[in-house]
Amino acid sequence: MIKAVIFDFNGTLYFDSDIHTAVWRDMYINDVGGKPEDFDRVFAEVFGSNNLPIIKHFYKSVGKTISDEDAEVMSKEKERRYRVYSVEHDRCHLVKGAKELFNRLKERGYGMNISSASIIENINFFFLEFGLDRWFDKSNVTYDNGVYVDKTQMYKDAAKNIGFSIEDCLIFEDSVYGIECAKKAGCKNIIMMNPDGKKESPEGIIQSIGDFTEFDDKLLG
Repeated sequence: MIKAVIFDFNGTLYFDSDIHTAVWRDMYINDVGGKPEDFDRVFAEVFGSNNLPIIKHFYKSVGKTISDEDAEVMSKEKERRYRVYSVEHDRCHLVKGAKELFNRLKERGYGMNISSASIIENINFFFLEFGLDRWFDKSNVTYDNGVYVDKTQMYKDAAKNIGFSIEDCLIFEDSVYGIECAKKAGCKNIIMMNPDGKKESPEGIIQSIGDFTEFDDKLLG
């Protein structure tokens, strides 16, 4: 029986892949010195990786190196530009149907939490710009704090932080990687966000949806 719902954020509650790509493209060309015509190929080689491997690969692709310290600084700058872009382009809007689902879950007494691979600066930004504290307690959210190897334990802790077992949770995820982590964590109820319908549904998910208006509340039991 489902007693709580955990949401990934980027690509699930906020469709922002194009923003990340735009910022990475700008940095590759203007900061690293890469050629515009090479970006798509180089970025595809590390797509889905964390910031530091992407940055190091960017520099390697143009025959340069970057220290770990400088890569960390660049990673922070990338996320800052991402936040600025989101605000300046009026992109800070939750995916269609999300607010209504949050309200229904809250009214019915389901536990709710967010588990995101974002850094704390982005989590703070999301709570401020999206008004998430209407539905979620930020102190319970799990995020990239430098301790987690992947999202497996992150999901377990997200459930634990709100007083539930992962087996009692429904998880919304957009990436195959995140779905595999949710399964490894022990979650049996996973829904895939698939806004353009182009992603192949992996084994173990119970529904694939384009936005939250397509979610079937009957799946909550």
